[in-house]
Amino acid sequence: MHDWAFVSVDLELTNLCENRCAVCPREALLRPTGVMDPQTFLEIARALGEQKSLVSLSGMGDPLLHPHVFDFCRELRGRGADVVVLVNAGSLARCADPEDLVLAGPNSIAVSFPSSREEVFHRLCPGVSFEQALAATRTLARLARGRVLVRVSGIRTRINADEGPDFTRFWKAEGVQAGITACHGRG
Repeated sequence: MHDWAFVSVDLELTNLCENRCAVCPREALLRPTGVMDPQTFLEIARALGEQKSLVSLSGMGDPLLHPHVFDFCRELRGRGADVVVLVNAGSLARCADPEDLVLAGPNSIAVSFPSSREEVFHRLCPGVSFEQALAATRTLARLARGRVLVRVSGIRTRINADEGPDFTRFWKAEGVQAGITACHGRG
């Protein structure tokens, strides 16, 4: 008889973020900011790999800001973990080469793209270019096709409560899986 355990973990590699999303509670956090030490990561990766865990590289920070994020993704996959990388559309737009994310080999990449309506997107992600975020997400989807699953997640708020069907159609036309959920209070 096998002793089976399935573990699903959100692993925050950093709590640094350059985005100023309107729905994010980051400003209320009082803990110090920084990045996870590689040695700490290796200890965690060992345990999660042994459990064949589902590891979401996410948290209150932008995983793409960790200097070792792609190495960490490969390490987790090499140890047998399933990996999902959650990225903000604004972060993706600033990513030097989105193919590096694909080549890191996660099982999937979830792009937080709050709204397919430009005016709503700008209210929810002030300071982020809708056009650049859209272009970066399209590029990622093209690079990942047949290699890594990419899905786009939107959020439903008071200002876009009726957007669900339009959001799904918009991304389906782009050949990308998508869904929109109620705004959550992660913090």
